[in-house]
Amino acid sequence: MKLFKKVNLSHLILLFCLIFIFLVPFFVFAEPPGENQDSYSENSGGMTKSLLNNVADSAGYEKGTSVGDVVSAVINGFFALIGTIFLIYIFYSGYLWIGAPGEEQVKRAKDQIKNAIWGIIVVIGAYAIVKFVLDALLGGGGTYVS
Repeated sequence: MKLFKKVNLSHLILLFCLIFIFLVPFFVFAEPPGENQDSYSENSGGMTKSLLNNVADSAGYEKGTSVGDVVSAVINGFFALIGTIFLIYIFYSGYLWIGAPGEEQVKRAKDQIKNAIWGIIVVIGAYAIVKFVLDALLGGGGTYVS
């Protein structure tokens, strides 16, 4: 009976943490748009894009997307998806660890968490390598500090 109460308390704590993590970003206390909102689109992303397009037009730059931009966006999306899968795997393994009835299941859950952490490390390393290679190949270059 004591284990049952402990698991319920653990579930409540986990639920509270997840609600906190996912709901806090929605409470953004941003300043409302100014009076010149009509010259931009309705949402802030469109407003920024419209502003950047106006600046690009006045500077004489093209606004088209290159193949490198598309490849970078696809690769970034892929790594974000894989990282999210490993993060969900960590949460699932933690849930299994909390509810594990025996020592064997606890060991299995710990091993799953270790594997998921190694997976996240590999994904971050692969992302860093791919970003470095794509920047070098596509002319992203770097900034030099003098």
